[in-house]
Amino acid sequence: MKVEEISRAGSKVTLRVEAAPEEYRDAVCAGVRAFFLKPTDAVPAPGEVDAILENVVGADGDVAAAKLDAAVNWLLPRAIEQSGLHPICDPRGTFPATPGAGEPLVFEVSMYPRPTIELSSYDPVSIEVEAPSVTEAEIDERVAEITAEAVRNGTLAHNLDGTPDAIDDAWVAANIPDEGCNTVADLRSQLAAAGRQYKRQQFVQYQMSLATAELTKRLVEDVAPDLVDVLRQAMLEELRDQLAAQHMTLDDFLKAQQMTREALEVNAQNQARETLRQSAALDAVFRHEKLEVTDEDRRAALSAIAPGNEDEAEAQMRETGYLFAIEESAERLKAGGWVLAQANVTVL
Repeated sequence: MKVEEISRAGSKVTLRVEAAPEEYRDAVCAGVRAFFLKPTDAVPAPGEVDAILENVVGADGDVAAAKLDAAVNWLLPRAIEQSGLHPICDPRGTFPATPGAGEPLVFEVSMYPRPTIELSSYDPVSIEVEAPSVTEAEIDERVAEITAEAVRNGTLAHNLDGTPDAIDDAWVAANIPDEGCNTVADLRSQLAAAGRQYKRQQFVQYQMSLATAELTKRLVEDVAPDLVDVLRQAMLEELRDQLAAQHMTLDDFLKAQQMTREALEVNAQNQARETLRQSAALDAVFRHEKLEVTDEDRRAALSAIAPGNEDEAEAQMRETGYLFAIEESAERLKAGGWVLAQANVTVL
């Protein structure tokens, strides 16, 4: 496969991709398996593809178009990896006419690569953090949640005024199976301990976020406005897709959040800019310190992307050609860990 850069407009890069006839044939077969079959299925032979796609698109569907779609979507991430450029959001590929017999497949990919920005200093950052603690108000909130669940499952009744009975020692002894938890005081103590453990687990990530935010102040230049704009649009499109999956419209979401469209746009713009700035700062550290990613780092990145489903996520990304996204996440996690390890941290 040949991949060459053919134009730049601002931060946007357009690549020309050419796959030889035999590469196109193999990409059709691999793409059909990746996008229409199970990962455990064998890659279909060229003579099996049409029958498989006829079942997918139906009697009136366009099998040739489906083959082209499968091939382009399979080749696209591999062309990106071959180019050495990593896009900040999903790239856009063209879908030309199906190549004739003996002709190569040629298409273009437009994307916005992550920026390369240096830092004015790579000295350790200094941050102040509050030690993790659990407040009485937080414990009250958890007790209220347990009370509401008890009403739903029928172990706790309502008062005449419609409010639920309060959880008492007898209810705790009868309904909390944990040994040593027999009173409301025991329950509150248990909830406090669980809350502290959870916050300790989140404490490292919280410190890393603060350290990275401090690091972004050292970027020698800001991220380009067109990068911010394209990531903002991608974030809003992703939100619309998520809402559609829940059978909600954007207007429904805005009403529930008591937010205007203008406020949503501003929030997305700010979030996109900060995401790009932090990513650029971590990328700079990874380059400057010549850090290297290990298999353990990749596993940590997978855990962040798909906690509890790491193997499935890795298999899917390998199949679809987006393993480079795991590598990028692993690099930034590695850089973030390095920054925190060097940081001057004051715990208040």
